[in-house]
Amino acid sequence: MYEEEVDPKYVHSIDDLRGKLHGEMTDDEMDGLPEEVWQAIDKPEVVAVFVSPGRMTSRELNYNLERIDLRPGQKIIIIPPKGRSGILKDIILGHRKREEFWNLKAGETRKGYDNAGAYSEVRVLNGKDNQWKGWRDPKGYDPVKYAERRSDIEYEVLHDWLQTVGEVDPIAIEITSAGKDPDWSVVTEHSLDIITHPEVDENTQVDEHIYSVGTEFIDLKGDGPKLPKYGGGKHQGAYPNAVPLGGKNGREHFEMTENIDTDGEYIDGAGQLHIRLKPGKKILSLEVAIGDTWFNYKGHGKLQLGWAKFNADLVKEDGGRERFMNTVNVPPQGVLSGGIENEDYITQEGDEIILSSSSGTSYLMGWRIMYDNSPSLESDISETRGHTSEQLTQYL
Repeated sequence: MYEEEVDPKYVHSIDDLRGKLHGEMTDDEMDGLPEEVWQAIDKPEVVAVFVSPGRMTSRELNYNLERIDLRPGQKIIIIPPKGRSGILKDIILGHRKREEFWNLKAGETRKGYDNAGAYSEVRVLNGKDNQWKGWRDPKGYDPVKYAERRSDIEYEVLHDWLQTVGEVDPIAIEITSAGKDPDWSVVTEHSLDIITHPEVDENTQVDEHIYSVGTEFIDLKGDGPKLPKYGGGKHQGAYPNAVPLGGKNGREHFEMTENIDTDGEYIDGAGQLHIRLKPGKKILSLEVAIGDTWFNYKGHGKLQLGWAKFNADLVKEDGGRERFMNTVNVPPQGVLSGGIENEDYITQEGDEIILSSSSGTSYLMGWRIMYDNSPSLESDISETRGHTSEQLTQYL
């Protein structure tokens, strides 16, 4: 694992940072940044520093990186808001090599070999030990991500940091262009999402439903597994007894759970799963084990990568709505997670979560909801009983 010591004698310059800053930060906030962050920022190869997320929920920070082009060695630094970090789960990077830098010769296509490849390398400064950490792929693949030549954005998921790297509290993220050709190895950075695990303790309540037997979420409370398992095992494209969100695509070769109608959940006519929530709880996180790969029998039985997008919404009894996840790319198999913007919201009778899929079928192997069930929350709830919805806002 790559780690880098920082210089404790480093002297920073607010004026230098101001010229690179994307977002709002006061001089006092800048001056309060840890010296380890300053040492990362104040280098000539750093072309931009992002400090203001566009979307911020209890589990996600999303940054628009403004299509910045990085030549080999150039860097972008992202600084999460103070107090809004947590134990890192995933980083989702949106990048590509745009057409201006394809440099195609006669007869070549964009999908051919690129001898001036563009790459993005992501490292995280861990607030727990002030060390820079590089991601490790659980399957041993190269953690430096190749940016394809394409007209749309390619999303790379650097997943399962807890299992592959350990507990990482991200106080800064560094993206480096890792290509070699100074003219053509140019990567365009579009976005970065930071996904964190909830903080769990003895007051954390877990509610889950597994459809594909063998599917397991990671153990955040104890010494159990830190890498998820899936009902199809390592065999992507097989999701036994999974719920086909959005309806079947007609090419499945495994049994599915197509009909649920219980007190706790049901599937509607559009192939959406409704999960009824327990009242009087704070939602810490929603996780889903999901995939969208299928066998293309016309393609001689080869696996066909899907193109599904996953959505998860909190629909409140009063008609209000908040999003856990919005049009997230579905992997061949993986765990997606999210939270809501109002992390202090207390669930009411009649609230539900709706899981849906667009642009293709998603196969849901299981879901897990974590709630805060602390005694202090119970006292807050008891105080709200008998009040109108308008009066309740003072507690939320």
